[in-house]
Amino acid sequence: MRIRKAFRSAAVLAVAMMVTLIALPLTAAMAASNTADAVYDNPLIQPYTYTPLQVEDNPGIRNVINILLMGFDADYKTYAENGGDSHSDAMIVVSVNTQTEAVDLITLPRDTMIYVPGIRGMYKLNGAVNAGGGKTTEAGLLKACEAASTLLGNVPIDYYFAVEMERVVDIVDLLGGVDIEVASSFTTQDGTTYATGYKHLDGEAVYSYMRARKTLEGTDTSRTKRQRAVIAALIQKVQQNNLYFRLPEILATMQEGYYTNISTAAMLQLISAAFRADTADMELYTLQGTLRPALNGWNIHFIDQDARIQLLNDLFGINAEPLPYCSDDYCEWLVGNGSAGDGSLSAIRYLYVADQVLDYAAGANDPMGNITAARAAALEAEAQVKALFCQTADVVTTLEGKYTASTAAMDLNQQLLSAMQALKDAANALADVSGFPGDTGLAAVGNGDMRWAYRIRWETDPGINEVYVNFH
Repeated sequence: MRIRKAFRSAAVLAVAMMVTLIALPLTAAMAASNTADAVYDNPLIQPYTYTPLQVEDNPGIRNVINILLMGFDADYKTYAENGGDSHSDAMIVVSVNTQTEAVDLITLPRDTMIYVPGIRGMYKLNGAVNAGGGKTTEAGLLKACEAASTLLGNVPIDYYFAVEMERVVDIVDLLGGVDIEVASSFTTQDGTTYATGYKHLDGEAVYSYMRARKTLEGTDTSRTKRQRAVIAALIQKVQQNNLYFRLPEILATMQEGYYTNISTAAMLQLISAAFRADTADMELYTLQGTLRPALNGWNIHFIDQDARIQLLNDLFGINAEPLPYCSDDYCEWLVGNGSAGDGSLSAIRYLYVADQVLDYAAGANDPMGNITAARAAALEAEAQVKALFCQTADVVTTLEGKYTASTAAMDLNQQLLSAMQALKDAANALADVSGFPGDTGLAAVGNGDMRWAYRIRWETDPGINEVYVNFH
């Protein structure tokens, strides 16, 4: 039960004193400020702001045009919320150097863990477009470009070209088919079987070959190899048959099923560069890593940080920093034993609940000044949790191995747990004195939700992921 009105002032004072006593030793241990204008740079608290590399500071990206190719498979539309847009099933960056005439293809594994710029939470790379608004929106497609650019050390993505995978059939047929080395036998949807070896494939065959999973090499890695091989074959077909200037005509005949921001002028520039490129020297790369279960049931591609840094230096001449907060051990710190409310994600949920109470109390009538005192105590406690979460995360993300083996990490984690309890007490006291109309778990989640434990399907919790994207 809530504290009766007659006792609220005393309760608020007691909680304020308790928060102060807890905060004093914690403040000495923290490097971050707990003031209202403090910067909390963990993306679960403050989303990244996207800032692309500038050409004048990075000569390696001068004369380079990067195009993000995305393929959307209609078979996966049920993965998205309310049966909406499917995820991007394939993501490949075509990097064209207009001076050296080099063309590189860089595969970005779709299951890569990513923090989407400007959106709070954790996502897979192939869900960045959904988090941004979906494939039919400019915002969604540009958000996918920003996420891809982040993986590439903020090398700018100049254009995107997204296509429904079914439309690949039309594109290939309009080009007259392609010749390709078939790496493993497969069967098309109409029942035609193709053996290994050099083959001429029509649109239906190319579509089946690109998306085939249940083959002798039926992994996502082999699948992306086939997709890259098809793209290379298409470029070669266009080049050898001088079909460049038919591309606008082909796109015009398709009418729908593709999305691009490539203007006519830019397309002519790309056509000119592609006409001069030597397809025999085309290089195929991928962001190497390991696919493993993490984060309570997701299959996550964890990038090999050293290989990524080396690749970006080789391709673009940049000295990229390792991607923070993306390791398997860091994810284990976040979810703990996998039960609802366990792990350090609890701190993010606590902050979400406290923010609702603080926002409500800011507009509440406060003739006696009791709300102001309680709100100050809650703000202080919230700042402690934010700072300790960021500090602990920064230690955990640099560890090689389990955070439980690190004395520094465990000490900080214990301080974080104490700060979380102080925040819970302070927010509950503020809710009482301000009359916050919060529920305790019986009503639907929404404004006024005061459930402190996050859901076991944490990606559905608005306190953690700002935009819900279903990956299960």
